[in-house]
Amino acid sequence: MDIVTAQTFFVKELIPFFREWGFEYIDAYSQFRKTDKMGFQSVILSISKYEDEIWIEVTLAIRKNEVEQIAQKFLSNLSDFQHHTTTIAISLGKLNQNPYFRYKAENEEDLEVCAEELIKFMSEEGMNFLEEKNYLKELNLLFNKTPKHPILYVHNQFHRYFKGIVLAKITNYDKYDELVELYFRSLIYQKANETIQANFKRLTHFLVHYSVN
Repeated sequence: MDIVTAQTFFVKELIPFFREWGFEYIDAYSQFRKTDKMGFQSVILSISKYEDEIWIEVTLAIRKNEVEQIAQKFLSNLSDFQHHTTTIAISLGKLNQNPYFRYKAENEEDLEVCAEELIKFMSEEGMNFLEEKNYLKELNLLFNKTPKHPILYVHNQFHRYFKGIVLAKITNYDKYDELVELYFRSLIYQKANETIQANFKRLTHFLVHYSVN
């Protein structure tokens, strides 16, 4: 079974379930997405082939427009993609402390089972996770409650500092000033290049005059 056939079949199995929850499938980004006025929640499918098996990695993600519109001005993502960046993203495997987990299938029957398993997970845990984390104050705690420790919800820890400081600002977090100093020192300690360090300074200068809506 080739990847395109597998993805088409797998998505078709999932559409009725996700539609009930208000998600639409966006083929260009291989994801189910539920949009609201502040951003979106998404369930991203990454499908690959390994020998005779189809491997499917599923990632849960949330975007907050205000966070991304500020942070992306000071990050290096391509401008064409900036409307689709996510504030947090975590694979099902990492969420369940099994980072190498993938759904695996050799045929359509296997894919049906994988779809059933994903639907079960989303019904019991996944949708709750997306709803619980879909608040700025909740995201602020994810990023900033333990600022000296890495977080699972962003792949690039440098981006964590940029998005974390934006979240601290727009939620009026009382440790904002401490975080500005701590995150800048962390960038230096972790050998971020001079451009990244300068962009973080530019971001914090921008936030001094930023008016929270």
